[in-house]
Amino acid sequence: LHIVEAEWFQWLLFSALSILSLITFRGPLRRLTQTADAGGPAVDTLIGKTGLAVEDIAPEAIGKVELHGTMWSARNAGTTVLIKGQRGQVFKVEGLTLWIKGE
Repeated sequence: LHIVEAEWFQWLLFSALSILSLITFRGPLRRLTQTADAGGPAVDTLIGKTGLAVEDIAPEAIGKVELHGTMWSARNAGTTVLIKGQRGQVFKVEGLTLWIKGE
């Protein structure tokens, strides 16, 4: 089978199999990945929720907060230090950073 050894035929075979795979698997893979993404909480729904500071966060500083079992970056929008273990309420979400004020 000298035709299989020809470089041009290998490229042709590769291209044909790639296009066939794309046509066959694109739809099922898109459906699979879209349902996996839908399981997480929508960031907009976090406004009004209460998180727990896992470190001291100075006013206007960014630190870590635990909310719904997930660690988030959080900016202390209050005027006092948010102490480790203190609860804070989310009032704004900017990207992946929660803006919180101590309770």
